[in-house]
Amino acid sequence: MYFERVHSNIPIIHKQRYFDVVEQQSPSKSQLCLQLAVQAAAAATTAQMLKSSESLYAEACAALERVEINGPICRTREAPVELEYIQALLLVVYYEALRMPQYKYILTAGRVFRLIQISRLHEVDMETVPIEDVSGEVFAREEERRRTFWMAYCFDRLFSIRHELPHTLHEEAVSRST
Repeated sequence: MYFERVHSNIPIIHKQRYFDVVEQQSPSKSQLCLQLAVQAAAAATTAQMLKSSESLYAEACAALERVEINGPICRTREAPVELEYIQALLLVVYYEALRMPQYKYILTAGRVFRLIQISRLHEVDMETVPIEDVSGEVFAREEERRRTFWMAYCFDRLFSIRHELPHTLHEEAVSRST
């Protein structure tokens, strides 16, 4: 249901990679968070699933909180926050923007923006690797990183305009080389 109803609005997940993770025997905690967030976002867009979307959302938030307590924010550049964790939070922002009051999704979006900055996802377009040197798996992973950053950037711009707030993710950071 996610790929039919939500993916066209927030295309941050590579379909085959996602299904490969779902089939794993022991996915990481961040991957489980992503699965729950995918289910909640999909349920929120379907009239028949609206009631269950609330419990899926609560379950996704609880899973995200358990991971947060274990410290993804304290990671170093060598061990960045897992992309799946950031993607799950972005989907929660999407859910909250659809179903919750403004203050809720603005706070969650702030967490996402902070994690994107810590993970240095804004540098993904600065990395230059010849396409012939990239395997399909590596390309899919890098494209997910790129799409995750740009979706967060779009959310930042939309929320800034809608609520007259300052931008969090700045263009200078994207175009500046480090």
